[in-house]
Formats: sequence, structure tokens, C-alpha cells
Amino acid sequence: TLVAAVLGVLISLFAYDRFVLAPRAAALAAQAAQAEKVNLDAARSEARAIADDLDASVKRSVGDAQQAMAAQATEADRRRLAADALVRMSMFRVAMTEYYQSNGQWPTEAGQAGLEPPRAYAGGAVTGIAIGEQGTVLATLDGTFSPASRIRFTPRANASGMIDWRCVVEGSDELRRYLLACKD
Repeated sequence: TLVAAVLGVLISLFAYDRFVLAPRAAALAAQAAQAEKVNLDAARSEARAIADDLDASVKRSVGDAQQAMAAQATEADRRRLAADALVRMSMFRVAMTEYYQSNGQWPTEAGQAGLEPPRAYAGGAVTGIAIGEQGTVLATLDGTFSPASRIRFTPRANASGMIDWRCVVEGSDELRRYLLACKD
């Protein structure tokens, strides 16, 4: 009877292990695998959303940087064009000053001061440079700054024979901002 009882207990333990514990462990493993799969899917989805947000943010940043760089390039180009106009006008100022100091009067046309025709000085934003009354030098600019933008240099002879030039920007606040030495 003892052997039968021990054999019965062993068979019961084997049956309990085989039919109760093993299926329970398999079910827990399946639940863990399912939970892990669900978590992996959720993690992948969340990672994609984060990557998409990051890509969009990078694209916005790059776009903003490109716009800022383009604005800076435009600003630098406009400053260069304004400075170029002053350089082109400086030839007129020198020739006009020399003519006045030699002749005691202002020339009425560019040729009298040894200059080429006004259109010969066109370039950059300058469409032409002309001599006006009393030695005034006037540069007309294209529509880069505004349709009616001009730079005017007006001479004034002082008692010592030196010529002071007054610079005025006409028709463009933007051009005035680039040429701070030119006052109204």
C-alpha cells in the first residue's frame, strides 16, 4: 500500500506538473511575449513619431537658416551696390574739384572736367552720373533700392579754396540706411 500511495502521489505530481503548471507557464510566457510585442509595436510607433517630428524640426531650421542667409546675402549685395555708387561718383567729385580749383567756376558738362559721358559710368545699381548746376553731381540708380533713388553731391567752396561735398540720398530710405554719411 505504501508503494501504491507513493506511486499515486508521484503520478499526481506528474499530472499536476504536466496538466496544470506547464500550461500555466506557457500561458504566462505567451502573455509576456504578447506584452513584449505590443510594447515593441508601441515603441516603434512612438519612435517613428519622434523621428518625424525631428525631421520636420530640422527641415524648418534649415529653411529658416536658408532664408536668413539669403536675407544677409541680399543685404550685403545692397550695401555693396550703395558703396559702388559712391566710388563711381568719387571720380566726378575729384574731377569737379580740380576743374573748380583751376578755373574758378564749375563745369557745365562732364567733358569740360575731362570726364567721359555720364552713361560711361553706369554699372552696378548706377544707371548714370550727371553734372548739375553749381557743380552738383547726381547719380541715378536703377530700381534696386526704389524707382526714384538718387545720390546727390553738392559742392561748397570754403574761404581757403577747399571744397566740401555734401551728400544727400533722395527717394530711398533703404539706400539712406546704407549710406550713413549722406545726410538729408
